[in-house]
Amino acid sequence: MTTEELATSVGLSPRRSRRTRHQPESIYDDAALEMAARGSMRSDESRRSKRPRERDASDDDSMDKEENDNDSSSDENSSRAENQDSEDDDSSSSPSESDVEDAEFQSQPTPAKTPTKRTPNALSRATPAKTLVQVATTRRNRKQVEESKLNQNRKALRALRTLSKKILHESETPTSPQLLPQILSTIFSNSARKPTIKSISQKVIKQHNDDPNAAQCLLLNLLFRSVGGSIRNNIDPASLILEEMDNDDWARIVTDLVDEMRHTQPDRILLHASPIGVADSSNKGGTGASVTITAGCEEYRRLYTQFWFVLGSTALEEGGMASDSTTRFDTELIRDLILRVTELVSVGQPDVRSAATLAALQMGHAILEKTLLLGNKLNVSTRQFAATKSSAKSEALRNTISTLKRTRGHLEEVCIGPIMQGVFVHRYRDSNPYIRSMCLDALSRMTIQRPDLFLCDKYLKYFGWMMSDKHSVVRCSAVNGLLAPFLTPNIDLGVMEHVIAKFLPRMADAVIDVSVSVQEKAIQLLLALLREGFLDDVEDEHLWNQINLRAIARDASPSVRRDALYFVMEQLEAFDEDDDNENATVARNKGLGESQERQNALRLDALASWLAHTLTDGPVSMADLQIDLANYLVYSVKTMPEHESLTTDWNVMLRAIREDSVATVDGASAGDRADVAKQRVLVQMLAEAARLEVRGVAGGGFLDA
Repeated sequence: MTTEELATSVGLSPRRSRRTRHQPESIYDDAALEMAARGSMRSDESRRSKRPRERDASDDDSMDKEENDNDSSSDENSSRAENQDSEDDDSSSSPSESDVEDAEFQSQPTPAKTPTKRTPNALSRATPAKTLVQVATTRRNRKQVEESKLNQNRKALRALRTLSKKILHESETPTSPQLLPQILSTIFSNSARKPTIKSISQKVIKQHNDDPNAAQCLLLNLLFRSVGGSIRNNIDPASLILEEMDNDDWARIVTDLVDEMRHTQPDRILLHASPIGVADSSNKGGTGASVTITAGCEEYRRLYTQFWFVLGSTALEEGGMASDSTTRFDTELIRDLILRVTELVSVGQPDVRSAATLAALQMGHAILEKTLLLGNKLNVSTRQFAATKSSAKSEALRNTISTLKRTRGHLEEVCIGPIMQGVFVHRYRDSNPYIRSMCLDALSRMTIQRPDLFLCDKYLKYFGWMMSDKHSVVRCSAVNGLLAPFLTPNIDLGVMEHVIAKFLPRMADAVIDVSVSVQEKAIQLLLALLREGFLDDVEDEHLWNQINLRAIARDASPSVRRDALYFVMEQLEAFDEDDDNENATVARNKGLGESQERQNALRLDALASWLAHTLTDGPVSMADLQIDLANYLVYSVKTMPEHESLTTDWNVMLRAIREDSVATVDGASAGDRADVAKQRVLVQMLAEAARLEVRGVAGGGFLDA
């Protein structure tokens, strides 16, 4: 039974607390009670909030203008690539839909409540003090995880070595000029003299300084060989000048490459557009059984990605126009490399398109890393300039600051121009879902690298649009792109207010997505929004109910139900920080143990009251109540380190049952039906918790007997 069917059958309508509150640094810190018992309970630190700038019509006009510009540039690119089987018109997010959404955005009022700026630990939960047994178990589990990762890495390397022997021609050795055998040789030898990705990149850049055409041909040959081309597709720099090639020459090279790829066995292709499988193009009709990507291909994708990132960094540092002082980088060299690769991002073959897009985006990440380095140097130089009193040193620092600003500005122009406008705005609507997902993942990484450039409405809107994509892998990347800033410390989240207000209904719909991975990311995002205060003024009961019900949904995964229950707990007063202060006072008078038991009993009663009200709020008889849904509360609470004791402390559970308090919701009585249902819920939770304990000790066969 789905969540919607469940809500219809039993009239589920959970109520949220009307109290507007914010998440403290640690509201579940059990250790704080012990400190209070010793008389050293520290006072709660008030949270700081930062009011974002007032939204005006210029914000919406800017988003509309950017959308129209991107759509027009994308349409021009599509018309140029029609003869190459262009893919842009098979997009799940059409410009017309975006225009309508921006029109709705303009009419949407600005929320009155200002979300707070998060602290680095705002999303973390303090865990109780571990016993020695728990510490030993944790260490053992960590060691097992590390050993498992090492085994997986060894298997991946062995698989790539086996795959390399199938792909490389007998004439291709680590000393050959082509890049593919050199990169693959990095996994074969353990010698200190073996080539590394860095040394290979340095050789390419050194050759580019002397002969740009030869170096760029080597890079294109690497791309061709990675997607299934053979040595017959290698470009000979002695007979072909890339700068003199016209569209017909490029079309001939790409056509020859695609023809060769059709004859290449799928299990001998190193780099696919899809990271999980590829259709066997040699089968009739061009489609066939999906071929699972081996661990070797996954390892090669990692090497390929690393190579282009390191190549971008090396080009900036060791290009002909770079300086040794790291205050000036060779921006023209990195621009030439990006533009050369960008010529292949619009071809009809998706594997080629994906490889070229991946290469360009990785060089873009390398550029942003250098802008961060320049920003740090700029801050240091600015402080030194403000503190210096020497005129000579002041003039030198002024020149240094000017050079740093100019170099940083040039790098940002390259990233925003060739990368974002030349690659991203066309490929984020690619016909291949994995290329769309790749672009969104790259944008998400950029918002974390340079939030001052990319964490704004102009770029965040792409995540909102793509949450409606028809492929789950794209929707998952879109939701993850909005979630990433909440998981990163020292980021001003107030700038996300407009986008969140616009796309909040889509985020809520994502918790009932057909894909479990999308559901898990969406509930994490909504939980972060609630903790940061973005949902304080939301009064849409359907939206709240839809999210809350995932805590007891039969079709949800355990992870989704757990995070949805966290979402419910954030709305219950028993889990509020005010209760922690009250319990601290009780702890001084009655002792820590009594206070802790009372606090846990109140929280258990609050959960039971919420579920009882949810089950009885509708035209359903007491005999038809789905009391077994209480089992899901037990399962979820047992996976919460800070609340696990609620289901293992029998005194607490029996106390909650014996007290037989009135079921309340939002501080008001929920009615006699809810009172009866609450007692049944508590008994059901006790029975299920006891069953799980017995099963854990005696095994399942004991209860079955």
